[in-house]
Amino acid sequence: MIKNFIIIILVYVLIQFQIFTEDSKNKSSIKTKIDNNTIIEKINNEEITINKFERILNTALKVLSSTQNIEMNSILEILSTNQDDLDENLKPIHYQFQKKAFYESYKNILTTYDLAEKSGFTDRADIKEMMNYLHLQTISQLYITEEVNKKAKVSSEEAKSECSRLRKEDPRFKELSDQNCVKVGRAYIKENKTKEVLPIVLEKIKSQSKFKKNEKFDMEKYSEEHPLPIFSKN
Repeated sequence: MIKNFIIIILVYVLIQFQIFTEDSKNKSSIKTKIDNNTIIEKINNEEITINKFERILNTALKVLSSTQNIEMNSILEILSTNQDDLDENLKPIHYQFQKKAFYESYKNILTTYDLAEKSGFTDRADIKEMMNYLHLQTISQLYITEEVNKKAKVSSEEAKSECSRLRKEDPRFKELSDQNCVKVGRAYIKENKTKEVLPIVLEKIKSQSKFKKNEKFDMEKYSEEHPLPIFSKN
């Protein structure tokens, strides 16, 4: 459901991106050359250079792409579209990853983390346990996403064929250029292939591990006798 919504939004974004790109063809801008080692700011004892900031931003975009399984090009097109032309659901993402806004967010993360370390917050046992769990969860998710993407590749022929099918069934796709229509077609096929491949990848991962169950332990009985704490409104 969420993926279908994202694809529908992507169609809208691509249409707006076409308009924005065509309108910008005759506009030119002069970029000032900047040394990537230039220090943006020094926060406590850490120097934030342009090069470091760009790496952090690119990493954040990769995280978004990997965890949401959205192609990087699609994300970049959303970020390149005029914010006023975006659907309301995409405006927060657009704003969050603009360099000025992202830098302020990154500064908040750095200063908060520094204070958390100095105060001993990161040394607490419960925090360490949560961080260990988040580490396991994140690595697992990123690995599964990468393995699925390897097996859910979409050929140019498949994307073009899907574009033709979509144009026949939905007039919205006729508003897209051939290039953008193919991109949406690729996204549709990628979604379907991901659904097919995911169970196979999970089963393969499971088959490469060894399990030795304690036959005397009954998980169902344990769950019934030791339920989660009852929620209390008081």
